[in-house]
Amino acid sequence: MKDLFNHLPLALRQQATLRGAMALLFLILFIAIWVGTGEFSFALPCLVFVVFLIVNTSIMLYNIINGNYVRIYGTCTSIERTGIRRRVKSITVTHDGQQLMISVRRRLSGLSVGCGVTLYLSDKAPVYEKNGAYVIDSYYALSLEEG
Repeated sequence: MKDLFNHLPLALRQQATLRGAMALLFLILFIAIWVGTGEFSFALPCLVFVVFLIVNTSIMLYNIINGNYVRIYGTCTSIERTGIRRRVKSITVTHDGQQLMISVRRRLSGLSVGCGVTLYLSDKAPVYEKNGAYVIDSYYALSLEEG
């Protein structure tokens, strides 16, 4: 199992490790709240979140190990930012002449027009067409290459 995990792309390994660490953190928080208050009902939301994260991570790892994901590499052609804080809201990537509009869920440092973008998504991820571009809202991981 460790061999399979080590052969995964770095961005996918980091995502799986992050989700697993969050599950462990919330499990520790669940135990601390339960022991500290003595009330199971106060700690129950943490336990529900632990179960959700474990199931979500397991499904993601199952799909990745079985090869049920798509790797898309393209070049960033435009960046849409939020109004006040100037965070990246979405990016447009060109892949084989097609425009992909990707909603960004996390902070991206080092992103500029012309840099390479690798996107890992489930082969069952919904992809919509809007104004001649394909819109992708759900993906496993996104990595940047200097361009």
